[in-house]
Amino acid sequence: MHKLRLYPDVSLMQKAERIGNIDSSIKKLADDMLSVMATNGGIGLAANQVGALKRIVVVRAEELSGIDDLPSVFINPVVTQSSSEEVDSSESCLSFPALTFVVKRPKSLVIRALTLDEKETEVEANDLFAACLSHEIEHLDGITLIDKVSKTQKKIYIDKLNRFKKLIAKHSAK
Repeated sequence: MHKLRLYPDVSLMQKAERIGNIDSSIKKLADDMLSVMATNGGIGLAANQVGALKRIVVVRAEELSGIDDLPSVFINPVVTQSSSEEVDSSESCLSFPALTFVVKRPKSLVIRALTLDEKETEVEANDLFAACLSHEIEHLDGITLIDKVSKTQKKIYIDKLNRFKKLIAKHSAK
């Protein structure tokens, strides 16, 4: 089972590789990612976040979109359209526990990807679903939320994250 990686794990800052063959190892990775996402209460997860540099994201698509029968696993996702209207998105990230960032996201977007059964799919996403897909696809390019804030904000977030990690370590040692 893959383990959730926390910032500043190097895998979070690396670009993921395109997947050529959807074999049993990719299906196992997808299952592990869905489990890690659910266990940690997330709505999306990129392979980088579990240390796998493969272009695959998992999201709670039906829940976020309200549309039945959407895939929850997207392989080699590419944004094909993005609205010019951007909105402030208040986001958290499983790799940055206990932090919330405000970043600009497109209000809507369209992605094209492969499903686990190797079918090409095109998905239109709005609002939170669009923000989630945008966030996870950026992870695949080695871009994290901390990269989207000013240097001053970055220092504040890193200090908060380090205090949180110390608190968890102290609590775990008891």
